[in-house]
Amino acid sequence: MGISKEITLKRFFLKYLVTIVSCIILSFVTPWMIIGILSNNNVVKPANYYELQAKKIKPKLERLPVIKQGDIPKNLSYIIFDKNNNIESTNFKSEEVQDALNFIDDKNDWKVNYFVYIKGKSNSCILKYKLKVSYTSNKLNDIFLSPEKMLYIFIIINLLSSCVISIIIFSKKLKTELIPLLNTTKQIHIQNLDFTAKRAKIKEFNEILDSMIDMRDELKDTLKKKWEEEKIKTEQLSALSHDIKTPLTIIKGNTQLLLESESLEEDKEYGEFILNGVNEIENYISILSNAIHNGKKLRIQKNKININNLLRKIEKDTLSLFQTKEIKLKSEYLNIPDFIYGDERYIYRAIMNVLSNAFDYSPKQGTVYLNIFFTDEYLYFKITDEGKGFYKEDIKNASNMFYQGDKSRSRNNHYGIGLYLVNVVAKEHRGEVILGNSKETLGAEVIFKIKSD
Repeated sequence: MGISKEITLKRFFLKYLVTIVSCIILSFVTPWMIIGILSNNNVVKPANYYELQAKKIKPKLERLPVIKQGDIPKNLSYIIFDKNNNIESTNFKSEEVQDALNFIDDKNDWKVNYFVYIKGKSNSCILKYKLKVSYTSNKLNDIFLSPEKMLYIFIIINLLSSCVISIIIFSKKLKTELIPLLNTTKQIHIQNLDFTAKRAKIKEFNEILDSMIDMRDELKDTLKKKWEEEKIKTEQLSALSHDIKTPLTIIKGNTQLLLESESLEEDKEYGEFILNGVNEIENYISILSNAIHNGKKLRIQKNKININNLLRKIEKDTLSLFQTKEIKLKSEYLNIPDFIYGDERYIYRAIMNVLSNAFDYSPKQGTVYLNIFFTDEYLYFKITDEGKGFYKEDIKNASNMFYQGDKSRSRNNHYGIGLYLVNVVAKEHRGEVILGNSKETLGAEVIFKIKSD
């Protein structure tokens, strides 16, 4: 099958212009052709019919001894004068009589085309004719508009209908040529990047289409790279979760041996802290593994949570962490309910994650503020430190997995999981995470907000 030839947009519009002009010409020519056909078939009289009739009868009237009213055809207007040029009889209207008299005085008057002066042997007359098309049948003249008026109406209808039809046809053709562009943009919009674009017949449209195809290919390559990067990150995180279990098992086993030995009470206390920390790390790894294998969606199991018990556990574990840098924890609770509904494991993990970040970026012997309050069916955890605070880029990206922020501020060789888990937990509890900087401490401020039911 042959390839259709492209045309330029200029030629496309030129064809439309030629079509419109042709329709306009036909709109004028066709009615006149119809009048000519009707005239040849004696249905209508031509415009000069009465002029020819007046000139035809002129020689006959000039030979008559006396010109009388009965000698003049009924369709012609007349004035009959006596030999002294006085009006004997007429069927002129009063305002037309003066025009006829002026015609006698000045043969070059502009109305010469409408009057014929006839000099008889003993008297004279003036015949008046009209240049207009009329029906041969007087009955048709009485029933219908004059052929001339019908002609003008027909021309107007032809002009309007031809223009409207031409515009409709042109718009349909233009829309047909735009379909490949519209389909291409639609496919790109729904991220279907494996499609074959149909070609248009207009050169400029195909040039735009080629640009869109290039953009599609670039977008396809970009998304492919992004998907590959996400796959690598997921694989790295899975490997990290697996690899970390080995040293944790060693630490946990030796800590259990330490607790079982007859060591000092203080050593046992530290051993309990270590064991609790290892258990929490294992729990955290389990959470991350579940998130990875379930498309980054957590398996939330909402139950009734005793807020006081949860807060005591958070404070206890936070103090054991903070004591290594002599950091103080100042807590303030306001309008706290006794119970809420949610997944206690994930809420605890999210709060501890934020407190751990506050610990990392707080100066030694600094203070971290934990404000918890309840309003409008939402429970708020507001955590503020005295560190350097967030940069704008941190606020924008901190909840993304693997984001590590400014390396100059990072105190730990961590894997950049950051506030990703915190953000996911908040969303699963119909809440959100709000990041900012405190005006009082100039440090980072994180608000963890969750629905209470």
